[in-house]
Amino acid sequence: MKLSRRKYDKLLANIGAAIDIARTNSIATINAQLVKANWEIGRYIVEFEQQGNERAEYGSDLLARRSINCIYPTQQHSKKKLEN
Repeated sequence: MKLSRRKYDKLLANIGAAIDIARTNSIATINAQLVKANWEIGRYIVEFEQQGNERAEYGSDLLARRSINCIYPTQQHSKKKLEN
């Protein structure tokens, strides 16, 4: 069976389009998950700082007093990394 050049080019275009769509969807999903994780981290910090109060103590400076260690499979994030 011999394929025409036009049919072969269409096959490659379809494959490329499928890969592009998958990449776009993957990026959107990853970005959504990162936004959710960052929002949760912010919420945890606010709850820690407020300690059940309506507002946190002024000038408590969480990052200067403590390192926040977010454990990932290969690294920990310290105060210095969070400030960058």
